[in-house]
Amino acid sequence: MPVELKIPAVGESIAEVVIGAWRKSVGDSVARDEDLVELETEKATMDLPSPAAGVIAKILKKAGETAAVGEVIGYLDDGPAPPAASRESAKAPVVPAAKEKPAAAKSPSVELVEPQNAQKAPTPAPAPAATRPVSAQ
Repeated sequence: MPVELKIPAVGESIAEVVIGAWRKSVGDSVARDEDLVELETEKATMDLPSPAAGVIAKILKKAGETAAVGEVIGYLDDGPAPPAASRESAKAPVVPAAKEKPAAAKSPSVELVEPQNAQKAPTPAPAPAATRPVSAQ
């Protein structure tokens, strides 16, 4: 069920706001109380939090447009968001897999063998222990 995103009452003498930057886009998942859009008035700038968890379904007012207190500026589909994989597959066209070409000759596998009489690098000596200077008393 769609949830309306309404402009809240922001002060006694303020009747309208200017829509600022939308922090979320259509199709984005949001959590309850997550900031959705910036609202600007003559006196202050504030964020409109999400009234519920869900997915942004529609944005009615774009950045820079004016909206009255109580006006609906967008809709949120409440409930769980579809998994990212299914959202992506819905957007991307289906492309059939390319046919594999028959493999030519397999390349021989290579195994690295260390010579038996190879010398290893010497292990460095441990660092000297830190000493404290003795102070005269």
